[in-house]
Amino acid sequence: MKNVILILCFITTYTCTSAQKINISYEIKNAKAIVPYLLLIDQQRSVFIPKAKCMQNTEDIIPIISSEVIVEKTTNVKIFDKVGKIGVYFMPKVQKLDWEIVDEIKEENGFYLKKALTTFQGKQWVAWFIEEIMISEGPFIFKGLPGLIYSVNSENDEANKIIFQLTEIIEKQELCGLDFSNYKELTEEKYKSTIKSSAEVDSKLLESLMKLDISELSGGDFESLNDKILKSNLLRDLLIQFS
Repeated sequence: MKNVILILCFITTYTCTSAQKINISYEIKNAKAIVPYLLLIDQQRSVFIPKAKCMQNTEDIIPIISSEVIVEKTTNVKIFDKVGKIGVYFMPKVQKLDWEIVDEIKEENGFYLKKALTTFQGKQWVAWFIEEIMISEGPFIFKGLPGLIYSVNSENDEANKIIFQLTEIIEKQELCGLDFSNYKELTEEKYKSTIKSSAEVDSKLLESLMKLDISELSGGDFESLNDKILKSNLLRDLLIQFS
């Protein structure tokens, strides 16, 4: 049995006023896990991708499931997932986010931030954006504000809250290479059943390997399967919600 880890990317066509390539680091947090992500931006597109995926040079000890979501100008989305060695994708319907900009400003880490509200999947989300950085982008599906999104979080109780938080902005000359040419299209229903099967495999794998001394297999430097699965599922629930 193989572990399954979600790797999520968003690619969107957009117009950028700068000719430079920009990497924006975000952390995605909930009560159980923190996952570093990158929003990679150039003149043609932006890519929202786990930092580990972008920096990966060698095969992981445990096979990874990768998922890349392409957001086009029409808001049509393709979700790409890689289960084991098999690449698949489907096209969900994504609602357009209607933002309400609130008359509230705060300063944080040297940025003057403006507040905005939106509703996604029946839940209210609060965003803070940097109007001075005129890039209408942000993490996950969140974009469309008159400035770069600094942070956005769901207004759930603390146990279920999800937070996207900007941590760094840097200039960089290269974007991660992505190749979806060998991915097979699935229906939404088939994709969901595949994800469900993967989750069941994860559960059985974790149950079996908890009986082993994992540290001996990795020389003491091994992220637990439980942590990997938690990080995998951090965005998976939201993926399924809008699929």
